[in-house]
Amino acid sequence: MDQVIIGVDIGGTNTVIGMFDDDLSLIKKTSVPSKELSIKNPEQFIQSLALEINRFAAHQTIISVGVAVPGKVDGGLGIVELATNLSWENVELAKGLSDILQVPVRIEHDVRSYTIGEAMKGAGVGYDNIVCLTIGTGMAVGTIVNGQLIAGSDFLAGELGHDTVPGISNECACGKIGCLETVVSAPGISRLAAEKVSSNKGTLLRLVEGKITALDVYEASEKGDAAAKEIFDYVGNTLAQKLATVVYLLNPEVIIIGGGVAAAGDFLLNPIRKTLEVECPFYIADLNIKIGQLGDSAGLIGVAHLAKESIKL
Repeated sequence: MDQVIIGVDIGGTNTVIGMFDDDLSLIKKTSVPSKELSIKNPEQFIQSLALEINRFAAHQTIISVGVAVPGKVDGGLGIVELATNLSWENVELAKGLSDILQVPVRIEHDVRSYTIGEAMKGAGVGYDNIVCLTIGTGMAVGTIVNGQLIAGSDFLAGELGHDTVPGISNECACGKIGCLETVVSAPGISRLAAEKVSSNKGTLLRLVEGKITALDVYEASEKGDAAAKEIFDYVGNTLAQKLATVVYLLNPEVIIIGGGVAAAGDFLLNPIRKTLEVECPFYIADLNIKIGQLGDSAGLIGVAHLAKESIKL
């Protein structure tokens, strides 16, 4: 039987499980609807996840497991202190899984896991100072400084999406008004597109049936639609205004953009670069800005790396 490491990325909709060899090469992965694992019942979820992992890794020897979780995570103690989207509070996830599977289990915040993955195998290879953003339903940041992952004093480092933007009056899911992620997110882009359509009769976005998505805006941009490009210009510029402070504070070597919105590519990166050239003229020459390379496998690779490290502890 081969020895394998298991990486798990828990989401409110789907939970992804990946199998890795000792070199952290992904052998295979699968996705299970989180509701089928009783996501709202942490105790039942842990038992169901352990069963699913054993089924997935049948005929293999599991030597360690890593789990990425969306929420406030104490990776050292293995506790999910708070995961609002999952309705979890003070869940001893690592111990619960470890007791059933009888192997070491490490857990970490999902965006920090993504950052580790890109640093190990993706766009962050070769850099010691990394800022990594994931932009999807919301946005958050993972940071590596001098090779060390930053979690913060209360495991809340990286919530840049909840910094407010002057002049923005939209309400965020967190309850605040004007959070950055009300603009820099898939729902934010969708809202901006709806506003653009109401004031621009010539845009291709008017031809979209139903709610306009960020993908629709990207596809219209690809076809040369000026209004769609203006949306990405605005989103990129708004994000870069906040990133400028991050650049001045941390002096990163690379900024990596991941998550579903990163599929916009240069439509998003170009306005970010242009704004940072103005805002951070003494930094931009040595600053790389890239799209993440690993897609939704990055988080799995990140926690698999942590799981491998746990064997050595």
